[in-house]
Amino acid sequence: MVKKMNDDVTLSYYNFFFVIIYYAISIFIFIMLFKLRGYVKVYIQAVFFTIILSIFTIVQYTILVNGGVLVYIFPHCFSIYDYDSITYGTMFFFIAYCCLMPVSKFYREKEQKKE
Repeated sequence: MVKKMNDDVTLSYYNFFFVIIYYAISIFIFIMLFKLRGYVKVYIQAVFFTIILSIFTIVQYTILVNGGVLVYIFPHCFSIYDYDSITYGTMFFFIAYCCLMPVSKFYREKEQKKE
């Protein structure tokens, strides 16, 4: 005998584990970029750091703008559009990653040494 499920029961596809994984990875990348920024001393290091930082910033921007398209890389078990916390998280990490951009202190130090 097979029991039939009530029509009143709705199943949620909201997976909180996916949100935890996203935030853990984003926080880990932010901490690593923040520590890596402290080691930037020469101009060429600043160039490479800017390229690496731009890649991670572009990924956050892509998730923010059209995150639903990125889901097709993974199995179709979830939709990023269901997660408002990921949308707000991408806005925060996009701005935070942009703030890590190195400033032109190398040029200022050169000008101060010339004087």
